[in-house]
Amino acid sequence: MSEKQRRDHYRVSYPANEMPMLILNDGLYPISNLSQGGAQFICSELSLKENQNVKGSIKFEDGDRIEFQAEILRLRPPRATLKFLKPLPYKKLTEEQMRLRKKYPVV
Repeated sequence: MSEKQRRDHYRVSYPANEMPMLILNDGLYPISNLSQGGAQFICSELSLKENQNVKGSIKFEDGDRIEFQAEILRLRPPRATLKFLKPLPYKKLTEEQMRLRKKYPVV
């Protein structure tokens, strides 16, 4: 079974110029993909540790901000992955998906 089939949540993948920002420990990190259960973000520094619990927020293009608590699962610069301790709102992810589809329609 492929990794994609094993995922529990639908992921929103972002083009480079549309990435929401992860705000964590006074740092800003672009989010390359996001689901209710977790996020993959770009980070070049290693101030975080795997299995570390963190609190932060996500700032979206429309100005919305969502607070979260999560665990750092993987650090593989230039990318890192975290797992949310409480799922993100499904409504926000569908809004993001619709916004991206309107801006980048499939031909």
